[in-house]
Amino acid sequence: MRLFKEQGLVIDSIRLVHIDGPTGKVVSDREFPRDKGFWHNLAVRLGLAHDTMVVNGFQAIINFLMLSGQSATSFTNVGIGTGTTPAAVGDTQLQTPLVIAVAAASKVPTTNSNDTMQLVITFSNANQGLTGTTVAVTEVGVFNGTTNGTSIMLLHQVYSPADTMNFNQGDQLQVTVKVNAKQG
Repeated sequence: MRLFKEQGLVIDSIRLVHIDGPTGKVVSDREFPRDKGFWHNLAVRLGLAHDTMVVNGFQAIINFLMLSGQSATSFTNVGIGTGTTPAAVGDTQLQTPLVIAVAAASKVPTTNSNDTMQLVITFSNANQGLTGTTVAVTEVGVFNGTTNGTSIMLLHQVYSPADTMNFNQGDQLQVTVKVNAKQG
C-alpha cells in the first residue's frame, strides 16, 4: 500500500505603516517576515526557529477545516501591544495589549484567486480611543475575538525597533496581515 502525502503551507505576513499625525507623512513602513536567508529558513523548517504562527493557530486551522470547536469563529481581529519578549510558538496572547479590534477582512489573490485572507485595520486615537505621547508599539497578533487571553491567537509577531506612537497628536498605525494557503 502506498501512502501519498500532499504538502501544504499556511504563510503569513504582517505590514505596519506608522503615519505621523501632524504631517501625514509615513514615519516607518515594514513587513514581517522578511526573507532572512537560507539558514533561518532551514531552522524554521527544522522547528528550531519561529516566524509568527502559534500552536493554537495551527490547531484552530484544523478545527476550522473540520468546523468544530471554538475556533470555528473567524480570525478577523487584530491586536497591538507593547510587549518585548520575542514571540514563541506557544504564545496564546499579546504580552502587553493595547487594543484588539475587528479588522476589515477580504480575500485577495497571491498565487490563485482568493487564496489569501487579508486583514486591514488602522489603530488611532479616533478609531480606538488610544492615548499617549510615547507609546512604543512592538507586537501584533491575530485573534478570533477581542479579548486578550480568552480569544484564540492565530499568529503573533514581536518586532524592534518600536513604532513610537504619539496617539494624542493623531499618529496612526495601519496594520495589514495576510495569511496565504498554498501547496508546499
